[in-house]
Amino acid sequence: AHVALQNFYKLEEKQKRLKEIREYYNEAFGLTNTSEHLYRIDVDDRELVMSNLNDSGVSCGIHYSAMHLHPIYKLDSVRLVGTEQKEKTTLSIPYNEKLSDDDLNWVVGCLR
Repeated sequence: AHVALQNFYKLEEKQKRLKEIREYYNEAFGLTNTSEHLYRIDVDDRELVMSNLNDSGVSCGIHYSAMHLHPIYKLDSVRLVGTEQKEKTTLSIPYNEKLSDDDLNWVVGCLR
C-alpha cells in the first residue's frame, strides 16, 4: 500500500500514543498543554537550554515567533509585550509517537 495510506491506517494508534506522551509531559512539567502536533514549554534562557539539550542528544526546536515583528508584517507602532516575551522563551521538545518511555524519561530528566 502507498505510504500515506499506511500512515492513515495507523492514525488512531499514533494519536493514542501522542496523547500518552502529552499527558506524561503535562504531569512531569505541571502543564496543561493540549496541542496534538507540538509540545512547547517556556524556559528562562532558551538558547542555553537548547544548547544543553542538544549536547545531551535531545533535539528541540523553535516553533513560535512574534509575527508582528516579521519584516512582511512589521509595524513599528505595534507593541505586543506578551507575544514578544513568548518568542524569547518558547521551546518545542521531542513529541512524536515513536518516542519510547525511556526517551521520555531522558527528555524530562535533561530538562529538570
